[in-house]
Amino acid sequence: MKKQTNINKNDDLLLKVKNLRVYFPVYEGILGAVDGVSFEMKRYKNLGIIGESGCGKSITALSVMGLVPQPPAQIMGEIFYYKDSGSGVALHKLSPKGPEYRAIRGRNIAMIFQEPMTCLNPVFSIGDQVMEAIMLHQTVDKRSARKRTIEMLDRVYLRNPESIVDAYPHQLSGGMRQRVMIAMALSCSPDLLIADEPTTALDVTIQVQILDLIKELQKEFHTTVIIISHNIGLVANMADEVLVMYLGKVVEYGMVRDVLKKSFHPYTRGLLRSLPQIGLRAKQPIIPIPGLVSKPLNLPKRCRFAARCPERMNKCEAEPPLFYLGRKHYVRCWLYKKNGERSNVERVAK
Repeated sequence: MKKQTNINKNDDLLLKVKNLRVYFPVYEGILGAVDGVSFEMKRYKNLGIIGESGCGKSITALSVMGLVPQPPAQIMGEIFYYKDSGSGVALHKLSPKGPEYRAIRGRNIAMIFQEPMTCLNPVFSIGDQVMEAIMLHQTVDKRSARKRTIEMLDRVYLRNPESIVDAYPHQLSGGMRQRVMIAMALSCSPDLLIADEPTTALDVTIQVQILDLIKELQKEFHTTVIIISHNIGLVANMADEVLVMYLGKVVEYGMVRDVLKKSFHPYTRGLLRSLPQIGLRAKQPIIPIPGLVSKPLNLPKRCRFAARCPERMNKCEAEPPLFYLGRKHYVRCWLYKKNGERSNVERVAK
């Protein structure tokens, strides 16, 4: 039985995630990795997802890719991918291991993973692994796939691509392996590229090169990007819109220039205050967010950030909704009402 569902035609919409929830049953109870995440993406409008480790950023991306194992995971919500024709595919109704999802994953939606050394198979050559992706999604023979692989390795500025195509992952540096992952992800010219911490564990100069490379190839292949990172500077440089997550919840969402220049949620402001400054603001002290991200296990129905929030109020014992502030800016905090007005609720006495 075919599970693909057609949605109303919308030429600009590329991806729609609605009320995504991902839970993992564990011995101690239910671990909620993602809890009610919703967002929409327009074509060629990049989205950044930021937050500390353990906030659900990567699980959100893996859910879109259909790479979260079920079981043990329990996934609810809706994920729609809109092809060039405008017809929407309800990914949440497809089997992640089925032929329809496999045809989209890697061809239409591709991903650059955090750790290239763990994602590249150590017993196969670089060429074999890139060629596999090309031959899976394109009607080409092995000789044509090898030629395309060498072209892509050259396109990501790897020297001597004719030699690297026969090399093994352990023979390459971290930056070179990351370039291989980018070449593999873009080899089929996907509509959507998900980059999950693409510069993790790389030298600072290599990080800049990788980011410049992603931006350059994005324009060439007309690809829309989801950039996932705890590095706010990286997201500010790459994204048009930003989603701030904390303990599986979206706490702030809007245009990147609005969210980062005029942050409303105490968590977003805390992230920005914890960054080192340069120039005239360099003398300002770095103020870390107190405490650590809790384990998302059997969480109470209250504000997720309340235990670490400097502006905690009595009302924070109830879970706040997402308030619309205007200009496509949303915040999940009782401090604000509609249109960004401050609430009159009393703060908890310190």
